[in-house]
Amino acid sequence: MKKYMLIFVILFSTSCSFSSRRIETNFDRPNLDLPKIEKLNLDDVKMEVLTKDEVEQYDSEVLFVISDNDYKKLSLNMQKILSHIRIQNKIIQLYKDYYEAENGKEKN
Repeated sequence: MKKYMLIFVILFSTSCSFSSRRIETNFDRPNLDLPKIEKLNLDDVKMEVLTKDEVEQYDSEVLFVISDNDYKKLSLNMQKILSHIRIQNKIIQLYKDYYEAENGKEKN
């Protein structure tokens, strides 16, 4: 009788571990609203390259010559590039936050 009682207790105490139930919940994730990125349009900049043979008064091997207007264009191009990089970094951060929230990780 004790053997049957022992078998009975073992079977019923481990029965919960043999049957595992998975509960799945389906829900719609909110859309990730990102700004539309425009194509990066840079202005053309004209430079001249002078070698040491062409300009003897400088110690440099090569000189890059640029006009005032082209220098302004170059400066504006750099501003556009930096702005574009900042926008891309923000989008990457939004994707990171979106997918880490999906995995249950906390934001940094």
